[in-house]
Amino acid sequence: MNQTLFQIPVYFQSSESNLQRVRSEAKNFAMEQKNRQFPHPDSIDDLEQDYIRYETSPWKYNQIIGFIEVRYGGGGLKARYWWVDAKRTSPSMARKKFVDCGKLFDVSRNPMSKTNSEIRDDIRRFIDHLPKLRKRFEPRFFDTAHVEGVINFIDFGKLMKAKIAELEDQPINVVTRIDELVLTSKLAAFGIITLADISKASPAKIRELADAGILSVEAGEKLKKEAETFLKRQVE
Repeated sequence: MNQTLFQIPVYFQSSESNLQRVRSEAKNFAMEQKNRQFPHPDSIDDLEQDYIRYETSPWKYNQIIGFIEVRYGGGGLKARYWWVDAKRTSPSMARKKFVDCGKLFDVSRNPMSKTNSEIRDDIRRFIDHLPKLRKRFEPRFFDTAHVEGVINFIDFGKLMKAKIAELEDQPINVVTRIDELVLTSKLAAFGIITLADISKASPAKIRELADAGILSVEAGEKLKKEAETFLKRQVE
């Protein structure tokens, strides 16, 4: 039931640092080539441009070495991360393979009790704290330029209510293993189809099921409790 809200690309270095590195390498390359091209060497500028054009790749996308995923699920906003499968990283890695490294951080706990503004502040604090969450993150660049634009257009309250409704619409056999096929078909005849139906069943409805020989009162109350617990656990 997890939904990815946005991703944060992690770069080997910032575009500014990359530009400085490339310019330094290009200058060194140009000086070496100029010394070898006697008696008609190309200009330093031409040699530097040749190096940049043929020996380097654009910074954007090519230097991504990981991704941070912020998801809504299990009643909160959580972050996972993906990282390139390599012992060492560099600006010019080829054939990169990314692996799921698992949960990173609880971005916002109990968001059902928070306003949109409070959840956005939780996300901003998470972003500020990102470089400290893993040692491998410290020297890297997190491209968060798009995040403000994304979170300012998300109505987190509506999103979470929609997720809860989606959970409530699941069939009751999500929480019961008692002769599922027969039981669910009999309950359906009394209007008990989804988790919402059983979790909100009144004592009179449970008694009606017992009188029809479908479930004892005890079993009906147990099933109602299981559905309530299941739904509550998803939003805590």
